[in-house]
Amino acid sequence: MKNRYFLTLLLFVLVFGACKKDAEEKIEATRMKLVDKLEKLDVPEAMKNSSNSNAQQAVSYVDMVKGVADYFSWFEVPEGAVRSKSTDEVYFWTYNGVTVWETLSETSTSYKWTIEIDTGSGKIKAYESEEKKDGSYGVLKVFNESGSSAIYTYEWTFDSAGNGSIIWKDATESFVYDVSVNVIKSGEAKWISNGDLFYHFSWNSDGSGSYYYYGDNGEVLLSESWTVNDL
Repeated sequence: MKNRYFLTLLLFVLVFGACKKDAEEKIEATRMKLVDKLEKLDVPEAMKNSSNSNAQQAVSYVDMVKGVADYFSWFEVPEGAVRSKSTDEVYFWTYNGVTVWETLSETSTSYKWTIEIDTGSGKIKAYESEEKKDGSYGVLKVFNESGSSAIYTYEWTFDSAGNGSIIWKDATESFVYDVSVNVIKSGEAKWISNGDLFYHFSWNSDGSGSYYYYGDNGEVLLSESWTVNDL
């Protein structure tokens, strides 16, 4: 049952993503600022193209938190969606028998989106996101198949210069990926499990960097660094 549920979501994402409105036609309020900010959250090209295993692992951590982009299409209202307005704005649309409901609410400082889907058995909360209007802070939650609780959470912050950080974690925090990247492409990435830090990578704007591997008691078990020439 669980596999069928997530397969339905995946197929709908793939098909729906292909028929979205052009950017200039989208309802502006439904577009998270993270969409544009995330494109600028990057690592040096030397690290991307490197065969150095430490640099590759650091890049993989950045790519993992940027996986939040996989959910962006759910928060974009397609052409032909029906709009109703009461206290909040509500949009709904149907594709291949699946109905999607987006509820948008607003405060003086932030927007909040709630995405519900109905495959024929009633509405189920699938995603929820809230972001400050200036894009400085936001959170996106992915819910379980019953819509009762979040299984994954993404949380991000950005300063006025564009330097940002993103955290991706599961409900029990058995894994937490904590990544910070500056506009000059220097940054750091951490892998934390059940409150304990195990991996910590840091790198400079030229791609050189270092990493530490920690034991259960917080002791450093291994540390290495790499230079531009190592890449």
